[in-house]
Amino acid sequence: MSMHIHNLLKIPHVTIGAMADPAAHHMERTKQRFPALTPALTFSGHREMLTNSKLDAVVIASPHAHHYQHIMDSLSAGCHVLVEKPFVGSVTHARKTITLARRRKKVLMISYQRHFEPKFRYMRKVVQEGRIGKVQTMCSALGQSWIELSRGTWRQDPRLSGGGQLNDSGSHIVDIALWITGLKPVEVYACLNFCDTKVDINSAVSVRLNNGAVWTISVSGNTPGFWEHTTIAGDKGSISLSPNGDASFLEGGSVLKGERFGHYHDQDAGFIRAARGQGPNEVPGEFGLLVTALTQAAFRSAKLKKPVRLNL
Repeated sequence: MSMHIHNLLKIPHVTIGAMADPAAHHMERTKQRFPALTPALTFSGHREMLTNSKLDAVVIASPHAHHYQHIMDSLSAGCHVLVEKPFVGSVTHARKTITLARRRKKVLMISYQRHFEPKFRYMRKVVQEGRIGKVQTMCSALGQSWIELSRGTWRQDPRLSGGGQLNDSGSHIVDIALWITGLKPVEVYACLNFCDTKVDINSAVSVRLNNGAVWTISVSGNTPGFWEHTTIAGDKGSISLSPNGDASFLEGGSVLKGERFGHYHDQDAGFIRAARGQGPNEVPGEFGLLVTALTQAAFRSAKLKKPVRLNL
């Protein structure tokens, strides 16, 4: 949540008027870190906050299993909503939140910051312009010492997290590949390794997409450091994001230098623009629905030890 607070405090005419957290010491520590929050009202529960505060929008950064109820209550209270990944825990819940946001005419946005990063926007531009041709294969990989970073926290409690590394940090690479290509998953086969914990740590997922392309997703949650890799290959060329963060574009056998594409605007600024009607919702609930559907299918596939079909 500190990242969101830092971003929001930089935006003109935005006031953080209230915060809710069942752990009072968390809020006290946050106010000490951000003196500008001293006047903010504090509550132990989100419903109490929604009832007793005049809010236009809320940012939800609670444990994953609470997202659905927090979204529904906030939308029902007339608030725009920015929710941390990985959205909600089921396709049914995803559809219900999207429907309510439309009915209430409120912005429902997911905090996938990669949508605002120039390198990913550049990759999407190249693919959407057809410069690599029809997408044939994709490869997405992410590695970090997630098992140690999350040890002893709610993230390794499936009742609160809804899953492990694939559902958590891994959702970023799932989302961004689908956003870049505009494709949808239709079949998923997965193998998971829990590494003696209660949630998935290492994942290998094979996906068939709705245009016939195939996609491999590798999530390593028990490896030092942090690295990420994405490659999208078409019948005319390919585009890759290397572990060091550089984007390279291969068109017709020639390597082209990745151009800069716009400037980085954080997701909180994007959310406020959308809530004010000054720009589009760049990460609507529909993207979260796709990620949720794929992730839940991966969990089912690993349990059943066979491919799972999707109907999206």
